[in-house]
Amino acid sequence: MDDGSWEFLTQLLGTKVVGLGPVHEVLAHNGAGDDYPRVVAVAAGNRTVPLAALTDGESGWTLKEGTADYTPGAFDLHLKRDVLDKQIVDTGDARVVRVSDVRLTRAPDGSLIVVGVDPGQKAVLRRLLPSGWGEALARTFKMRESTFIKWSDVASTPQSDRDEGAGVIRLRTSRDSLHELHPADIADILEQLSPHD
Repeated sequence: MDDGSWEFLTQLLGTKVVGLGPVHEVLAHNGAGDDYPRVVAVAAGNRTVPLAALTDGESGWTLKEGTADYTPGAFDLHLKRDVLDKQIVDTGDARVVRVSDVRLTRAPDGSLIVVGVDPGQKAVLRRLLPSGWGEALARTFKMRESTFIKWSDVASTPQSDRDEGAGVIRLRTSRDSLHELHPADIADILEQLSPHD
């Protein structure tokens, strides 16, 4: 699954779909028993279309003629809405981190798989300075690649179990790991969280 060629959610957002406009949301199926969510659809303009119905072209993606809209299911994550910019507790460093990007990779069949979340500074630069400028600036200042949090360490809530405004993702190991932290580290984490969290 890992061929070393990472892609990022923020690189997909804004990609032009001919006749629809730029991609503003990416959906990934996160069904029970799936280790890694698979990107299944994108939202562009006022339509949500299957990723499999898009082909690469010179001026962006082209949608196959007669493609029906994709209907999101209970186990589909809206990666921008549900994951990007959410806070999670990094028990390894005893701090709260914000998800700055979502890491994707190509599976052997060509589909996109969500492999983790990226809370690093390079991810922030990639978002602020698109078209490769963020990566170039990070290389200039010799910023090292951030360690991303594997999706297998992240727990998401099915759509049917989500409350309006409630968190959608958290670390799977956070409760167990919190018991092992020093009380001062737990206090630091609690200071960084909102009252709702």
